[in-house]
Amino acid sequence: MNPLQKRLASLRFKVRFLDGWLGACALVALILGVVVTEGVLDFWVHLPSLVRAVLLVGLLISSGYIAYRFIVRPFTKPCDDLNLALRIEEVYPELNDSLATTVQFLNQSKEDTVRLGASEAMRERTVKETEEKAAKCDFGRILDRRAAVLFGAAACCILLVAGLVVGMNRTYSQIAFWRFVEPFGM
Repeated sequence: MNPLQKRLASLRFKVRFLDGWLGACALVALILGVVVTEGVLDFWVHLPSLVRAVLLVGLLISSGYIAYRFIVRPFTKPCDDLNLALRIEEVYPELNDSLATTVQFLNQSKEDTVRLGASEAMRERTVKETEEKAAKCDFGRILDRRAAVLFGAAACCILLVAGLVVGMNRTYSQIAFWRFVEPFGM
């Protein structure tokens, strides 16, 4: 495996991990945030059944949207070497399509290159030059680490608050949970 392909494989793992992290943190923050807020409000104000039902339906709809937006959609985007190369070239315009071309060359067999009428020497030279240019580039710049930190911090804070609320009032927390899950129940 070419060193460039190894870097792209490592980057692919990071992209997918970050996508999963963002989705999981967004869902945790939303679900726990709404459930704890509703439970505390219900404890102090004693919310009517209709309000709890509307909050439950709103939570289900927004959870579906968040799951689609932050989990399904990112994982349905192609994340092969060529697409990663194109994303890297957006950040580093000085690569000037050479990275994408090199990735395509590396995925072709030598017989295909000869059959298409391309020069083997030119192919090798392009790969070598691109490897040298790419060595100076930080592929990690295409990762959205800032969002991952923000979503992770929000999820941790809400998880901590939920843990404190549940830990301090176990009985009331169970009652609030069941009143939220079954808004019209007894």
